Amino acid sequence: NPLPSVSPIGERNPASPSGGEASPLRSEASTPAKTEVSIPIQNDLPDAIKTRLNAFFTQLEAANVDVAVSDLVKNTLLENKTQELNLVVSQLKNLPIIYGPILDIEPLSTKYAGSSLLMVRYLVRLRDHPAIFEFYFYKAQAEWTLLKFWFNDQMQSLF
Repeated sequence: NPLPSVSPIGERNPASPSGGEASPLRSEASTPAKTEVSIPIQNDLPDAIKTRLNAFFTQLEAANVDVAVSDLVKNTLLENKTQELNLVVSQLKNLPIIYGPILDIEPLSTKYAGSSLLMVRYLVRLRDHPAIFEFYFYKAQAEWTLLKFWFNDQMQSLF
């Protein structure tokens, strides 16, 4: 059962075949040994975005989901979207419960729309199923800021 696609601004992915329904949790009888995950960052990203995404994935891998999300949205318009952020945190905490621990994080693509809009996509390989993460950044003046991010387990859109 797939996870719904969620963004901190409360959007659901209309292309999700699951209709955005939440997945039931399954219990894990045993927890496998934790392994260190290497987080590759794409070379064509601005340094500030590399740093922010590296910190996000490092905290996510360490199961520090609250810190990962709060640091990611710090100083953005998303920071005050408490209800939506709580939903995102809850669903991120469910990822390893449903699909197992993170095995690897793989950058998939970086796409610019002009010089001030950027989308970055990652594949997060969990033990039982991949998750797709997308981050949207905007540069109005000197600095890039996060506009939106979402994740889901619907990899069909990649093909």
